Amino acid sequence: MQKNDITEMVISSLRQILSEQDPEFLTDGLNESTRLFGRGSLLDSLAMVSLIVDIEQRLKEKLNIHITIADERAMSMERSPFRTVESLADYIQLLVEEKSKDV
Repeated sequence: MQKNDITEMVISSLRQILSEQDPEFLTDGLNESTRLFGRGSLLDSLAMVSLIVDIEQRLKEKLNIHITIADERAMSMERSPFRTVESLADYIQLLVEEKSKDV
């Protein structure tokens, strides 16, 4: 799976979560630099969990890949993979590549 595809998956999941929170929220400007967590982010902690679960389910359905995004490694990283759409997509790509090697 290419990073482009993963980025689009993250943005699509983010659009869904944001529209569930506020149906009138405009999601047209979402891109790789969109902040997910921390100062200036669009998500609270509950919405972040929903986003992660949604992405994990999409990966399972689309690629039959079972990964855990919010694992101990992610939580202990010096720079959180949950900062932006791009950092999350990069981390997911790493997990997918590692999972693919294990198969």
